[in-house]
Amino acid sequence: MLVKSKNTSNFRDGSIGSMKKNKLFRSAKLSNLEDEDLDILEKNKIFKIIDLRDPVEIEKAPDNLSSNLLKKYINLPISANTLSRMADAYHNCNFQENETIYENVMKKSYEFYLKNHSEVWKKFFTILLESNGKPVIYHCSAGKDRTGIASYLIQSLCSQKEELIFDNYLLSNQLLNQRYATAEQKYTLKRNKKMTDLMLKVIGQVKLDYLKKTIEKFKEQNIKCGFKLVRGAYLEKESHNAFKNGNISLINKTKEKTDEDFNNALKICVENLDSVSICCATHNEKSTNLLIDLVKQNNILNSDKRIYFSQLFGMSDNITFNLASEGFNVIKYLPYGPIKEVIPYLIRRADENTSVKGQTSRELDLIRTELKRRSVI
Repeated sequence: MLVKSKNTSNFRDGSIGSMKKNKLFRSAKLSNLEDEDLDILEKNKIFKIIDLRDPVEIEKAPDNLSSNLLKKYINLPISANTLSRMADAYHNCNFQENETIYENVMKKSYEFYLKNHSEVWKKFFTILLESNGKPVIYHCSAGKDRTGIASYLIQSLCSQKEELIFDNYLLSNQLLNQRYATAEQKYTLKRNKKMTDLMLKVIGQVKLDYLKKTIEKFKEQNIKCGFKLVRGAYLEKESHNAFKNGNISLINKTKEKTDEDFNNALKICVENLDSVSICCATHNEKSTNLLIDLVKQNNILNSDKRIYFSQLFGMSDNITFNLASEGFNVIKYLPYGPIKEVIPYLIRRADENTSVKGQTSRELDLIRTELKRRSVI
C-alpha cells in the first residue's frame, strides 16, 4: 500500500492474477493525502497520476499533490452526472421511485462512460504504454465506477480470468464507506434537482450487473484487437529510451525468456480469437509449429483470416512455402529505412535463425537441394 487508507479511500493495487504487482494503482480522489503519503509517492517514482473526474468535481476537491507530483498529474475528464440523471428519472416517473429505475440509470451511465469518451480512453492507454514499467495511479471521485471500468479494460486486455476481474470490481463495496461514496456524488447534482435517500443508496455501491451490461454493449460493437507478434524488433530503441529516461528496461535478460513470452502470447491470442486477430511474424520453427498445433487443437481452419504467419523476404522460405502449401495465410515482408536501423534488425533476424539448434543447417541443406534440382551446382 503506497498511501494510508485513512487519507484516501479505495486505494489498492489495480493488478490481479498474473499481472505484475505495484505497477498500477486505483483509488478514490487524492485530496486528503498527507506529507508522509506524498513522500512515499515521490520515492516510488510515480510516472503519471490520471484523474478521471470532471472539472466540477476537481474544483470541489482537487488532488493534494506536491509540486513535483503535479508535473505528473493529468486530467482525462469523464462527465459525472449520474445523480442528475436519477433526479430526471424520478421526475419522469411522477416521483414514484424504486431501485430498478435508478439501477437502469447506473447502467446507462456506465455505457456513457465507455461509449462517449473514446479520446479519453485512447489517451489513457497511451499513457500506460509510455510508462515503461513505472507505477501509474488512476482515480475518479469514489474510485468505483469510472475507475472500475478502467480497471476492467486493463485487466481484460491482460487476459485475466473474468471471475478475478469481477471480484476486484466488487471489492469497492467493502473498501468504500457508502456514506463517503454518496457524499462524493452530491455536488454533481444540478440545481433545482431533487435528491432522495434511495438515489444515494443506489449510487453509493457497485453491482456486477452494471459492469456486465457494459461488457455486453462493448461486445455488441464488435470491437476487435489486432496483434503482430514479433521477437526483439525494437531491442535497441527500447533499451536506448529506457536508459535516456531513467526507466526500467522492459527487455528480457535472456533469449529463452523472450521465447517463452512469445509462445505464451500466441496461446493467449488463440484463446481469445473471438476478439483478436494475430500476425505471427517469426522465423522460429518451434513457435511456428506451436501455432500450427494450437490451430489444430482448437479446430480452427488453416485458412482462418484471423491468423497470419509472416517471414522476411529471402529468409526461411522453407517455412513460408510449407505453410502456404497447407493453406495457412502467410506473407513475406520487406524492411526499409536508414541503414543504421535496418542492418541491426536484419542481423537479429539472422541470429534468430541460428538460435534454434539445427535450424540453419536444415535451411542450408534445403538451399543446396534446390540448387541441385535447378542444376545450378
